[in-house]
Amino acid sequence: MAQHAIVAFVMACFMELLLLLCYRMSLADDGAGDEASVPGITNVIEHFEASVSSLTPQFAPSKFIDGCVAVLSRQPEINFWASPPIGCCFALCPGLPCGRRQKPSAKLLALLRRAVFVYVLGAVLAPLLEQWVDGVPGLEEHHRIGARQFASVIETVVTLLALYSLFIAYRLSKGPLHSYRTTLKFATVKILVFASPLQRHLLSAILADPAAGVWCQHVLTAAECPLLSLLLGHAFPASELPSSLSSNSASKSVIKSTSDSEDEGEREGERLI
Repeated sequence: MAQHAIVAFVMACFMELLLLLCYRMSLADDGAGDEASVPGITNVIEHFEASVSSLTPQFAPSKFIDGCVAVLSRQPEINFWASPPIGCCFALCPGLPCGRRQKPSAKLLALLRRAVFVYVLGAVLAPLLEQWVDGVPGLEEHHRIGARQFASVIETVVTLLALYSLFIAYRLSKGPLHSYRTTLKFATVKILVFASPLQRHLLSAILADPAAGVWCQHVLTAAECPLLSLLLGHAFPASELPSSLSSNSASKSVIKSTSDSEDEGEREGERLI
């Protein structure tokens, strides 16, 4: 259960990370300054609550979502609905409305976030349902098998939906957030999401004993953690922290002011000569 909760939490955090970075870029544009000079966003929860709006006809986006849409809309139109894994069929039919190139909207971002939140709920509740059914005394075996299959279908559907939403968000933000190396971040998160369920299904198919399969899965997870930590360190370097960005911005300012002073001194020397 803890493993499912951690994976779901990572998926949701990656979606919010992309939106927060886009929002920072919009704040830098409003202030007509460098992004490194934008102060850290301390009220993340407040922006999160304000941007979860109703999808009714009176849908009113927040400043957070409006800023993200403004940044994502600067690039050319993208056929984001044709993203894998679900949208591959739209890529084969470019004449369909979902296969055409479009601009992102506030409603699209709200739908993407909701899809990830549904995955968070489904990825945690489906294994809980499976464990609960296994512990019910006197339940016939075919009912247990049916409950396990139902939980597996729910988990698969919500996982595909979340991956589809993250692929769309990644394709939309790849251009504006190119300096943040979102491709490496995206691949790192996908390895974390794909490795756990894939290993579980393979071990269940290879090993007849469920307890042995669970034990082997935990052993593999423990062995993979150092490699995954190394990959995460490359995907999220310390140079992207606000303190590093501020230091780089201050260094650039000092270098620029020093260069300007030297240029003035040279011009003054030429005038005297």
